[in-house]
Amino acid sequence: MKLAIVALFTLISATAFAGPDPQTREMRREHRREEALQRFDHNGDGRLDREERREAKQFRREHRRERQMRRQQREQRRSQRQAPPTYANPSQAPGAR
Repeated sequence: MKLAIVALFTLISATAFAGPDPQTREMRREHRREEALQRFDHNGDGRLDREERREAKQFRREHRRERQMRRQQREQRRSQRQAPPTYANPSQAPGAR
């Protein structure tokens, strides 16, 4: 039983600290490339020419700005939340027994 627990713990920790799989990263990169070709290759030659690349860069820039703005808004909302009150004597807190 102890051996099984140790083996399970070793397996879990090894997979947790292994880092991202390079093959998976490469697959995501290829998927993004195919999506970009579908979206921006207007002449259908399978390559992005100068104008198509310019349009793709502009699209990425705009979406990056939108993500940054959403992130800033989330951080502002979080910072505006009030922290729960602290009590010197925990027995005085509402709901304390």
